[in-house]
Amino acid sequence: MTCRHSAYDPNCSSYDSSIRRLKSDYEKQILEKIASESPDAEKFEIEEIEEVGRFLVMKVKYPNCSKCEYEGSKIMVFCDVTMKDAVKWRKIDPTSGIR
Repeated sequence: MTCRHSAYDPNCSSYDSSIRRLKSDYEKQILEKIASESPDAEKFEIEEIEEVGRFLVMKVKYPNCSKCEYEGSKIMVFCDVTMKDAVKWRKIDPTSGIR
């Protein structure tokens, strides 16, 4: 038997599954948009690095973040961290400071 209801008609027996599918698709689109606008903490390039007293100043570029301000570059300051420590990092999260 073929359904003759219009799309997303509440009288249709498949209405609930259609709404669930719509919600799922919408959530997926939102998550993809957030991911494209947020830097990936594991994909970065250190552009500049300098020790100033007990502080380490780094300019880091996140290539996956095309819509980030300043072309995906972030300037971060770390206290009591050496350059030797920083070059070993595999993850630098500019939003939470986790490394």
